[in-house]
Amino acid sequence: METRETKYQSGKLNEKYEISKDEKGFYIKDGKYEKWFENGKKECEGEYIENRKFGYWKYWHKNGETKEEGEYFNDEKGDDWKTYTFVNPEVKEEINKPDLTPTLTSHAGANISQNHTPKIDVEITKDNFDVLPIPISHETIREEGIKETPKQNYEVRKPVATKNTNTLYIVFGGAGLIIIILLIYIIADKNDSKKEIVETKVTTTQGVTKSQEDTRKRELESKERELALKEKELEKQKIQQPDLSKPDGVVTKFIQSLGKQDWSAAFGLMTDKRRGSYSNFSSTKAYGGITSTTIYSCSYTGETNGKKEVLVDYESLDPANKSGRLKQYYYLTPYNDSYLITDIKNINLEWY
Repeated sequence: METRETKYQSGKLNEKYEISKDEKGFYIKDGKYEKWFENGKKECEGEYIENRKFGYWKYWHKNGETKEEGEYFNDEKGDDWKTYTFVNPEVKEEINKPDLTPTLTSHAGANISQNHTPKIDVEITKDNFDVLPIPISHETIREEGIKETPKQNYEVRKPVATKNTNTLYIVFGGAGLIIIILLIYIIADKNDSKKEIVETKVTTTQGVTKSQEDTRKRELESKERELALKEKELEKQKIQQPDLSKPDGVVTKFIQSLGKQDWSAAFGLMTDKRRGSYSNFSSTKAYGGITSTTIYSCSYTGETNGKKEVLVDYESLDPANKSGRLKQYYYLTPYNDSYLITDIKNINLEWY
């Protein structure tokens, strides 16, 4: 790493930061970063990792008072940022000056500046304006606004007179027989309909029983299929318990912990510089959106710049951000009897 500086045209220091080369040979910010205002006061300071902001950052106003502070993770602000309000003394003097602008009078009697929009109803008085709106009187409305709807005329017709004739029909012989036959037919028809209803109920009950048996069979078959799929997934996911005394074992444990949503276990396998705060690490903006992982290969490839290098190929499902298959280099440093992850370099990313 090397340190670079930028300056204002006046020659005063503007920026001071550390850089390194990426895999393509380009210089990127990687390390401590500081920036100053032209008046010599510090504007901000923090740390870059591979050209992205990580960890604790702090910002100041031009007068040296704190503006805001908090933690970045992968170039995005976390949820625990603090912002401080600064009132410029020059603005205070302007506020204390008397306000000579004309005012309107509210219902509550408070003075409201004309260049502000009042949030309450305003009553305009004769002291403010010469012309007031004249409401329409009730007499004007009666005279001009409303007209009665004329009543509609309906034609009334008298009922047609009919002759009041009382005719008595006397039924003899055959008519009485016909009535008896009709009664017998009605009784017989009722008995037949009762039989049909009973038969329908029996058929329906049998149908319900058969449909219930079919439903149970389908449920059992679907459960058997689900169990078979789970067994296949377990066989695919079956990896020996990782050995944390080896670099590739630490990387395997890290990715497995992400897939199990065990953020605390994964958080403990990274250095403070890389991981930031736990709230940022476990948020959906970082690793907190991952729901499952599948490791296809994980192997130790040697040492690079004094760090252990591990190449891993795995799939990550992250509905909150992106899902895909990733090939990455993990770099680790010794820690007690194990290792901690310090850096991650992307080799190939295939997003879905």
